[in-house]
Amino acid sequence: MAGMHKDLELLIKLHDLDIMIRDASEEKSASEEADLGFVLKNLKSLTQAKESLRGQISQETLAHYDKLFAKFGRAIAPVDQGVCYGCFIQLPTIFVQESRENEGLEICPKCRRFLYWL
Repeated sequence: MAGMHKDLELLIKLHDLDIMIRDASEEKSASEEADLGFVLKNLKSLTQAKESLRGQISQETLAHYDKLFAKFGRAIAPVDQGVCYGCFIQLPTIFVQESRENEGLEICPKCRRFLYWL
């Protein structure tokens, strides 16, 4: 297997930042994280990093990502042993066989999330 597709890597980073920003912005989540000793003090730097990443991803891919993130709260899902962990379906055998396992942008045929293979 070759390296991870650049856009997939950027989407995973963006997804992590979006979740961190969302959690830090929600009072309940921020309070729970503070109780565990995790205090996010520089939300502005996360937002700047997010915008920098968004500038490196195509508008079409971002539109799909944004739609999924707004709908599900997660736009990317791992695949393990042929199962999409976004919707927990067994992916069709032909889909799994033809996928390039992180060498391209793959989308679950059911939930439409971007997929990455574990």
